[in-house]
Amino acid sequence: PENQMADVEKKAETSQEEAPAPKEEEKASPAPTEPEKEKEKEKEPEKEAPPPPKPAQPAEVEVPDKIIIQLRPTGSAAILKQSKFKVAKTHRFTFVINFLTTQLRLQKGESLYCFLNGSFSPTPDELIGELYSIFKTGNYLEVNYCPMPAWG
Repeated sequence: PENQMADVEKKAETSQEEAPAPKEEEKASPAPTEPEKEKEKEKEPEKEAPPPPKPAQPAEVEVPDKIIIQLRPTGSAAILKQSKFKVAKTHRFTFVINFLTTQLRLQKGESLYCFLNGSFSPTPDELIGELYSIFKTGNYLEVNYCPMPAWG
């Protein structure tokens, strides 16, 4: 038994001797100082912020070549016999105003106010196709008309 104990002690001593000493690089280094931390930050490439999400794009409306215009009288305006007409998408809103003026037989000093969907008054130089893509109702463009201002 004593021999066995001596053998175990010898093995323990030799295993400690055989274990290599830690290298200088592997030794624990002291914590970096503040100036060293700042230098490390400067060396690191700056992370760019991710680009902002793109706003949702409205689905593009397919604009037909001929657009159906639904004319609706408002207030004391005269009612037309035919209220639906087809107009080319390349015409300006002036075309609709002039058409209504002749259909209603308005005199030179009389006023005519037009609104889309009962709320928006377009400028005469806007294209019918663009107005249709924004203000369409179903498959037509609703134009309310009256001799005095009815909506904002």
